[in-house]
Amino acid sequence: MAAAPPLLRADSVVTFSTNLGPDLVDTSGDPLSVQAVIRVGYFNTEGGNLVILQNSNSFAEIDSLFTPLAEGRANAGTVNQGGNAGNVLRINNLFEAGDAFGQIEGISPLYLPEGRQLAAWVMLGPSMQASTQWAILSASSGWNGPPDNGAESLLTSEVDTFYRGALNPAGNIQLVAVPEPTATAGSLFAAALLLGRRQRRR
Repeated sequence: MAAAPPLLRADSVVTFSTNLGPDLVDTSGDPLSVQAVIRVGYFNTEGGNLVILQNSNSFAEIDSLFTPLAEGRANAGTVNQGGNAGNVLRINNLFEAGDAFGQIEGISPLYLPEGRQLAAWVMLGPSMQASTQWAILSASSGWNGPPDNGAESLLTSEVDTFYRGALNPAGNIQLVAVPEPTATAGSLFAAALLLGRRQRRR
């Protein structure tokens, strides 16, 4: 008698919530405004990628390490969030200013295998590429690829892993500034030129 094929998990749902947890604030400590982007997915942190994730200010470079949920991708689920008809989660002030609650539903197990550590990539404004402040968050427990019951809640009260950003003295999750990579490269180039001129004068 042939063995039965392994059961495939059903589609799953991931919920992101700041309710009863730390708020999301900008570098000044102010609550993020409505429509600020919250991307949910997972990062490739193998090899030197973790260093890139923690230090690069290039959106394209960080994005190349990220597999997002929803965002119009096949089998990646769809956003279900009050006040938001888009394909990415956003701050929606559901509980109070700067709070967010929303779900990504219908995530296929073909897209999100078990055992992935999920993360939230929080941005200052409504534009991903133009954001000048980020926080990249996760948790060592409770932020895993959906288990067999098909549901996972990503609560800011569980966050203990900060790839970017940190808890501020008020206990809120504070974004950090993201300088433009071209500006940073230009500054390094100018510093190298100045150093070269000084050495030639000696």
